[in-house]
Amino acid sequence: MEYRELLRLLSHKPPFVMLDRIEDVQAGESIHAYKNVSGSEPYFAGHFPGYPLLPGVLIIEAIAQAACALAVISRSQPAESRFFLAAVNRFRFLKPVFPGDRLDIEVSMIKAAGEGMVVEGEARVNNGVVARGQLMFGIQSAQAR
Repeated sequence: MEYRELLRLLSHKPPFVMLDRIEDVQAGESIHAYKNVSGSEPYFAGHFPGYPLLPGVLIIEAIAQAACALAVISRSQPAESRFFLAAVNRFRFLKPVFPGDRLDIEVSMIKAAGEGMVVEGEARVNNGVVARGQLMFGIQSAQAR
């Protein structure tokens, strides 16, 4: 799925879209997306000067955005829904992510019901796991606003 289509799925807009493309989706089950970490992003200027690293919270954000896209594609939630990150559980950062890396994101749906969702996420660079953990979301439908 190309970037323009991805933007239609997410409530996030540039410059805060942390995915470049969705490569594969199994509706209701899993999604594989990626981000090319370019180094031109402004956060690299301060994180860290002379040794730029992708902030761990942005790896979590990329996984969260992939989870939201999975929910919309799976039709468990309309595109107008708002997803609120409610909990980050058992998250581990195993290796750093640098400019020039391709960050692959794998998300598996654990539970999706009504106003909530739980996913397992994993981020990889060159097939090596760099981060993994579980995210929980609260979901507000457009009708509830």
